Amino acid sequence: MQDAEVISRLNCLLSDRDKVLAADMDARVWEEEISYYRRQLHIRKTRRDAHDSYIYALEQESANSVPEHSLPSADLDNSRFVRLHGGY
Repeated sequence: MQDAEVISRLNCLLSDRDKVLAADMDARVWEEEISYYRRQLHIRKTRRDAHDSYIYALEQESANSVPEHSLPSADLDNSRFVRLHGGY
């Protein structure tokens, strides 16, 4: 269910609850459903915020580090360098 659907259902429940309260009836059932949908929206927002923070941290880390594949390969045998510079 999309956020828009949850919000729509929540608004319908709020409207129905107001009608029940206006008729001086027990609105406990509506209150339970309303709290369920509000909790759903809160959980979704919390998860979305956490995900956005995680993605932002990954992007910052990626921007501040040099990927290994772009580094030059290591030449562990330096004998060629020594010969070129008159060492042997």
